[in-house]
Amino acid sequence: HNMDRIISNVLLFAKSPQPSRQKCDINLLLAELLEFSPGLVLPENIQVVREFGAEEMIGNADGELLKPVFLNLVRNALQAMPKGGVLKVATRKSSEPQAPGLLNIDHRKFITVTVADTGVGIPTDQLSKIFNPFFTTKERGTGLGLAIAHSIVKAHQGILDVESAEGKGSAFTVKIPCWDENFDEG
Repeated sequence: HNMDRIISNVLLFAKSPQPSRQKCDINLLLAELLEFSPGLVLPENIQVVREFGAEEMIGNADGELLKPVFLNLVRNALQAMPKGGVLKVATRKSSEPQAPGLLNIDHRKFITVTVADTGVGIPTDQLSKIFNPFFTTKERGTGLGLAIAHSIVKAHQGILDVESAEGKGSAFTVKIPCWDENFDEG
């Protein structure tokens, strides 16, 4: 049963918050996710737009842990567009000054993945809460999805963020550190 599997994954994750850091091709991971995920059905009325950066997007990441993060974001985006719309999945490289409290490496490069929808949007009063465990707006939801996604991304020394406008849509961004030969032994 799917939910049990998700929860056991979470418990595993809670016990070992250190993802195995390895070279992970983010573009490939996303392409495979959109094409072949058994748990993902893209409705007819959704247009999928991919804007993958042309250069190689090799993140320092555990692909098996990132997959459920992106799957969750794509599913949320689809649920926000019951009448159809555009799902945009974009990747780009960026240099970010480090967020406070994260591994402090100067201007580490990040891969930014954006999952955006043209759906219902998230009310402003809920935006600050959506990463809290058990916060859910779905009747049958457990609310664990985004909280887990957030802790997985954080364990990668990454950043998960959201921007949303009611009635216009939402955009979730995941920033994952790039693989860097100078810093990453492998």
